[in-house]
Amino acid sequence: MQSLAQQLQSTVDEVEPGLTFILWLDVFMCLLFIGFLTTAIVKRNEAAIHKRLMLYTGLVFIFAATNRMAGSIGFITGLDISMPLGLLLLLSLTGSLLIHDRKTQGKILSVSWWCFGLYWLCVVLSLVISGSEWGGVLLGVE
Repeated sequence: MQSLAQQLQSTVDEVEPGLTFILWLDVFMCLLFIGFLTTAIVKRNEAAIHKRLMLYTGLVFIFAATNRMAGSIGFITGLDISMPLGLLLLLSLTGSLLIHDRKTQGKILSVSWWCFGLYWLCVVLSLVISGSEWGGVLLGVE
């Protein structure tokens, strides 16, 4: 990416805005995928825990699809709503398990809180690290 930016006499951030955030999000989501999947396999005999972990195992990579959908909606409407709409879609998908637990179980199971919390912690960490000086350096994009 650096060579492309140099050829265009530009910076990586101008060529691909938000690349560092996306790459850090990929790193954290890969770690979450491994963690959720491994824990789900270990807890396969506890159906409620296993189901919720497997749901979040699938949700960890849906951020790309929700951001593309939000970007398309923003492009069609001509409004700059891609980022907030993408986050709102993610929040509704990840929060739906909490609502489901409350309606079916009468309470929110701790595994659901853990999954929800870890997911959003990774999103926030990606934002913080990508905004730091060393965030891009570690990934080799700056």
